[in-house]
Amino acid sequence: MELNELIGIPYKFRRHNLKQCGCFGIVHLYYKHILHKNLPWTNGKIPILWFFRNRKNDVQRVIDAYMEHCGTKTIDDINDLRPGDVMVYKGLRDDVAVGVIVNHDKCLTTTKKMGTCLVTYKKLIRLFVKGIRIDETKI
Repeated sequence: MELNELIGIPYKFRRHNLKQCGCFGIVHLYYKHILHKNLPWTNGKIPILWFFRNRKNDVQRVIDAYMEHCGTKTIDDINDLRPGDVMVYKGLRDDVAVGVIVNHDKCLTTTKKMGTCLVTYKKLIRLFVKGIRIDETKI
């Protein structure tokens, strides 16, 4: 599968398939179809990251969940992000959103309006919270 096949998937909260997906889902799909790695997605019953409902206080819980299940370190400076890192940022309503860095300046994420899309992640600097480096030994 090519990266461009992940562009334009309609947004749907809590979905993670090629027909509909949310921001957590597109990170999962990128790792599965492009990097051929499986991020831990379930705790045996329900998807780990579905515990979050995009509330303001969920930002730290999202970071903690990624770190517990597949992260190796957090990144405080947006300029230190590299391909494969998960970027955690605040949505327009102070909710939590994530994307995955795909090259030196693009992040694959989702928006309700555009579905899955590539954005220049440094344009999100005001919304950036943390990056998460994925630990390949955990996936």
